[in-house]
Amino acid sequence: MVKIDMYKSLEYFLELIPDHRRRQGLMHQKVPLLVMMILANMSGNYGYREIANFMKDNLEDFKQIFELKYGVPKHVSLRTFILNLNFQELLIAFRQWCSQFIELEMGEIYNIDGKGLNSTVTNCHDAEQNYKSMVSLFCAKTGMVADAEMIEIKKSHEIGAAQQIISRLQAKGIIITADALHCQKKL
Repeated sequence: MVKIDMYKSLEYFLELIPDHRRRQGLMHQKVPLLVMMILANMSGNYGYREIANFMKDNLEDFKQIFELKYGVPKHVSLRTFILNLNFQELLIAFRQWCSQFIELEMGEIYNIDGKGLNSTVTNCHDAEQNYKSMVSLFCAKTGMVADAEMIEIKKSHEIGAAQQIISRLQAKGIIITADALHCQKKL
């Protein structure tokens, strides 16, 4: 007899993220909204308007899948939702979901790299410039992200985020590559 492990769905982990919105006047449920945004991102749509257009273009499918009463949100509502979303909670849910499927393989090459997030720059023309960045550990062979950490440049840096990711790794014998930024004597 073959043993079948039961995996928990992404929706299960997204449900664990606290909803920051008030219940009064709530038109769009949190989990379907997050899943539609993830699907939009996976399809190459990253801006608020692009995500809203993706949702609108796939409205009939989304109505069937999620039983949407009020259709899909406009880009302004998406922006408000995203800006108030607790990204750390989203990262924890992502890590828990991914850990069911991704097993780091001995001898495999993994890359750590940070990328600035579009539309997060503040004070772009002076010394007080700030932006958010995503530092990811991903498999060179599959291109899948195994772990990630978000940082705000004024509060932390890519080196610290990379060290946090490495400290969570349970695997030994994997090869990790990183930018020259990580080649410091103190490290």
